[in-house]
Amino acid sequence: PPSVAPGERYAIYSTPYGKGAQHWTRVMLPIELGDTQPSIADQDGTVTVLASGPVSAGNHGHALVALPGKEFGDHRGPCSQDLGGNLSNSKAAIWASCPAGHDSALWISTDRGMTWHPTGTTIPDPGRAIGAIDDQNAIVYDADKAGLSQVTGAGSMTEIAGPAGTDIAGANFIGFTNPSSGFAVVQMRNGTSELLRTTDAGQHWPAITLTQ
Repeated sequence: PPSVAPGERYAIYSTPYGKGAQHWTRVMLPIELGDTQPSIADQDGTVTVLASGPVSAGNHGHALVALPGKEFGDHRGPCSQDLGGNLSNSKAAIWASCPAGHDSALWISTDRGMTWHPTGTTIPDPGRAIGAIDDQNAIVYDADKAGLSQVTGAGSMTEIAGPAGTDIAGANFIGFTNPSSGFAVVQMRNGTSELLRTTDAGQHWPAITLTQ
């Protein structure tokens, strides 16, 4: 269902970094974003946005790309119209998880969102959490295995063993700060949430204990 009230549309605002008061300015876009929540990624100043926008040929959504200091251009996106998708970027690539009924298809862009190619891999859950490691590897939530799995650009999918590999009911966020280190926020089947961390490129995900 739409993420906002009927007739309303999403918009993008930006502000420069700084220690003083921040002033947010609406970004001019070549299309209306629509009422399906967009996803945004930033690769060293190049910003890519997945949006539904107006109906396009082939029922594909839009990928809006803005080089540093430039306006957004409208490109063919990887996900289906009105279903949205989720982005995760490394320095080398952007991964997109595109819901498609009972599963999600994975796509990769190595030119900062201007063109996309399918990995040939689908994950058995229409969820959107994905963590890009580089242009060939990413971490996703695997509903069939009730845990995390590593996927590759070549189409393989490998279950991650260990504490993070069992009893996970879903993932809200997976992301990497560099190719070795990353974090995941997951929901466990007992109703609790856990913050996981990896320091070996996603092979192991021990839980982080938070203390006051």
